[in-house]
Amino acid sequence: MITLQIKTGQINKEWLYKGKNATYLNLVLFPTENDQYGNNWIVKQSLTKEQRAAGVKAPIIGNGKNMGGSKPTSGGEDVL
Repeated sequence: MITLQIKTGQINKEWLYKGKNATYLNLVLFPTENDQYGNNWIVKQSLTKEQRAAGVKAPIIGNGKNMGGSKPTSGGEDVL
């Protein structure tokens, strides 16, 4: 299990999108070495393909910790 802490004031509200029944926020987790607070992940707001192509930097909006002893793995290519 991974627990997240999100700084809601850092969320770019222009990047939220409305679905049929709700408004959504896409997030991406990136593994990181344990920082001084024991975090194993950084949380970034997800970018669109066009934003990535334009060189937009994804804002870091929080951190995550592994709970239960599992180690972080990327599970694939990092896209940001």
